[in-house]
Amino acid sequence: MAQRKRKSNRDASGLPPGAKPGRTVLKHPDPVTSVACLPDGRRVISGSSDGTVRVWDLESGELLLTLEGHGGTVWAVAVTPDGRRAISGSEDGTVEVWDLDSGELLLTLEGHGGPVRGVAVTPDGRRAISGSDDRTVKLWDLQSGELLLTLEGHEVWVTAVAVTRDARRAISGSWDRTVRLWDLQSGELLLTLEGHGGPVYAVAVTADGRRAISGSDDGTVKLWDLESGQLLLTLEGHGRYVLAVAVTPDGRRAISGSWDDTVKVWDLESGELLLTLEGHGDTVWAVAVSPGGRRAISGSNDSTVRVWELDPEAISPDTIRYKNAKVVLLGETGVGKTGLMYRLTEDRYEKTDATHGMNVSRVELPVAAEGGVEREVWLWDLAGQPDYRLIHQLFLDETGVAVVVVNPQADDPFGGVGDWLKGLETAVRGVKHDPARLLVAGRVDVGTMKVSERAIERFMAEHGFAHYLPTSAKTGEGCSDEVAEGPCELKQLVAEHIPWDDLPEIWTDEILRELKNAVVERASRPGARLVRFSELYDDVVKALSREGGPRQSGQARGTATAAGSGDPALQRHGAEISQAEVRTAVRLLHNQNIVTPFEFGDLILLQPAVLNDYAGAVIRAAREHEEGIGSVSEEEVVEARIDLTGVDRLPQADEALLLRAMVQTLLDRSLCLRELGAEDVQLVFPSQFRRDRPPREFPETETIVTYTFGGELMTVFATLVVRLWKSQGFDNKEIYQNAAEFETLTGGRIAFFQEKIEDGMGRISVYAEPGVDVNEQCVFIEYVHHHLHSHAVDVTRDRRYRCGECKWQVADMEAVRAQLESAGAFVFCAKCGKRVPLIDEIERRYGTDAVAAAVRALAARATQELSTQAMEQILIGHMMAICGEADQIYRPVLMADNGIDGEIEFRYDDGRASGKRVYVQLKHGESHLRHRKRDDKTVFDVKNPRHLEYWQAQPGDVYLVVRTSDEEVRWMNVTPYLEGRPDKESRQIVFEGERLDVQAVRRVRDEVVG
Repeated sequence: MAQRKRKSNRDASGLPPGAKPGRTVLKHPDPVTSVACLPDGRRVISGSSDGTVRVWDLESGELLLTLEGHGGTVWAVAVTPDGRRAISGSEDGTVEVWDLDSGELLLTLEGHGGPVRGVAVTPDGRRAISGSDDRTVKLWDLQSGELLLTLEGHEVWVTAVAVTRDARRAISGSWDRTVRLWDLQSGELLLTLEGHGGPVYAVAVTADGRRAISGSDDGTVKLWDLESGQLLLTLEGHGRYVLAVAVTPDGRRAISGSWDDTVKVWDLESGELLLTLEGHGDTVWAVAVSPGGRRAISGSNDSTVRVWELDPEAISPDTIRYKNAKVVLLGETGVGKTGLMYRLTEDRYEKTDATHGMNVSRVELPVAAEGGVEREVWLWDLAGQPDYRLIHQLFLDETGVAVVVVNPQADDPFGGVGDWLKGLETAVRGVKHDPARLLVAGRVDVGTMKVSERAIERFMAEHGFAHYLPTSAKTGEGCSDEVAEGPCELKQLVAEHIPWDDLPEIWTDEILRELKNAVVERASRPGARLVRFSELYDDVVKALSREGGPRQSGQARGTATAAGSGDPALQRHGAEISQAEVRTAVRLLHNQNIVTPFEFGDLILLQPAVLNDYAGAVIRAAREHEEGIGSVSEEEVVEARIDLTGVDRLPQADEALLLRAMVQTLLDRSLCLRELGAEDVQLVFPSQFRRDRPPREFPETETIVTYTFGGELMTVFATLVVRLWKSQGFDNKEIYQNAAEFETLTGGRIAFFQEKIEDGMGRISVYAEPGVDVNEQCVFIEYVHHHLHSHAVDVTRDRRYRCGECKWQVADMEAVRAQLESAGAFVFCAKCGKRVPLIDEIERRYGTDAVAAAVRALAARATQELSTQAMEQILIGHMMAICGEADQIYRPVLMADNGIDGEIEFRYDDGRASGKRVYVQLKHGESHLRHRKRDDKTVFDVKNPRHLEYWQAQPGDVYLVVRTSDEEVRWMNVTPYLEGRPDKESRQIVFEGERLDVQAVRRVRDEVVG
């Protein structure tokens, strides 16, 4: 129903200090969650978490209108083609229509049963569509307010919508990971586009209506053909969720905004990442493009709207343009990679043992800026031991040049190289360039290659190497500038093969660039490797103060300036070094894996390689389990009671925090399971199992399908086992060396076995015992299929058939493939000559919507379970960090069944433990908090009523600690709340928690200890 209202508010403000053409910044009082550009190209509208819609003049920065009427965050805005009306969708479940001349609220469109996340207007300006958490898309008449059509089909929230120019079709994106194409006349669902690995947050459609783009939780932007449903391109480059997308009017470029605080510009023909726009200090929620395509507009959680000039001639004078190149040293352990790293970075020889983890450092190469674009190179030295392979796979993305180092004295110097190359190929498959490959022999001072030059040339040709170079870090041959009396040959080769033309150009301003450099310089100095952000901020401010502060364009470093004062910012040349700007610098360096902000305690790991060192030690401990079951006690890990030989250890307090973050990373990446054992919690690593699978009456005789693939085999195996294990689709489960076996919910065993074919190539065989439900077989097979296509390369599927008469297995797979490719219906049995049908019950059901939906459900449950376990580690880490900083004692306890996750014991003023304590229950808000509409309260739902009784029976107060959806941790003393509530049976707690920080802990300490 439509209701007519009238409410408006006009006000104005000027440009913020320091705003420049090409980098206009419009300041909101609250986070900006939606933006749209008016057809005149001179105005922009923005929606905010404060419930308002604002209209801005892009030239002057003047705030022209503030439109008030919504009762919650404005998640979406759109403008009619004539520029006279705006449409907004809100958390309050309504769509509102505004007059942009008067500011009058013309209509309120009601009918959705949940927050409205997306809105769009048809090109004739007569209708609008909206998408909501109620899982529907609705079509509205903008004159009468009538609801014309409701489109149903999405399984969960609809997060974004768009309309084609002919107004006949609409597209929608959803948390169900799909993009759907609808007919707006009949309401028919025309296409379901599947391919994203996470919720779809944003959609847009090209002006010709032929293609759509989508952005997802999986960090990618995808380009789709709307006629065929074909996925045309997958664009990878964002460090985290893609929350917003837009397309230029000519359909040639896409703009995306992300949780990683950046805006990126893509070429939709080549898939090339053209630009990365840096400047926002927090999540980018929204993007839009001006009608002429020359400007991009972005809205952020940092409460700003930024206007970016996409025309290179309009670049602001203080804009820095640069490109980053990543060079990795790969190879087995002991081949001399670290010696080469010291030569390339410091030109010195240092005798080294086998490297643990990884080393990352800048390297100076003979490369010059080109076309005003600066160039910088980072060198990554990755340890060769198998313990680190699982971890290294996380850091191979965006490699520009791979320097593969081999031992010339080995009988087979190329052994293991294929593993590295397939792992690299898997990691960079979303990048629009193939990393150059250089083959380097290390330590040739000991002896030259044992194989012939012809064998070297043949190997290089087979594996795509561009050049071969013998080197010696000890003598400097091929790798010392001093010996070469100029850039050494290895540096020249690396510089020559970096694909600069294919690397994205990054735009930033001079101040932000210097802040990033200051953080990098701090990270390279001896001292604390794990620091609180406040410490890092102080260090950066002091460093820039010593150097004369951030420079204005053209100012030389070291020029004396007058410093301002005040906390939390230092004034330099009118440029304020704020904490928000330093946080932005840290986040952008995190995108390059140069530093790692923890998700708890406001902590920054300045040397991420340290985390790899500890992870390798944990994996070794799991492999050495005496029963060969690849597990290690979580308690022993987090208390550092495992063998940490070779680890450059942190101080005890820092080490405890880092170990929590490491466990969280392993769970986040599906590399291990966290399971309750007989006595304690175990971290289980499927890749480290040494237990052989016992003889069974199957598998080989009942093989259903085999897959051959390339990639990092341990990672493929580990992640497949972990995600199947956590999918809640099976009962009894067993892991063996290279195999995993599951019992289906209807009974019967189904399993897979992985084997290595050659370096970097593996085979997975799926088998089931007789009687396993056909539908469950199909779901299992398709789950494996999708997993391999996400985690491997060169995937080939071969169905295995058995003669229905004599039960003989069909062995001629070439004949099977040929028949399937030509739509053949059968092959002949080699034993009895009978026909063996190829389109059997499995093939008929395989790939159907029902099977695909079941696979998505399993994947979603696995993701949720692993996310929940990772969040537990974040909350424990936060408690440890905050209590440690407050000089109090936090102890995790294993009493989760009773609703207690830990206790805080307070200290007396002299530092002695007081014996007085409070108890905490740790929860993640997304699964427990909800908004109650009737009284506008935030409610925590207690799912287990026994917890309420247990909390009230404790000798001390119980605090409910919740990490909310905005990633803030709050706590509330629920003991007096429960004692004073009138309804003793209610499971609802009105949550009014305060921010959990050092001051909050100290206040409670003073209340308890006195």
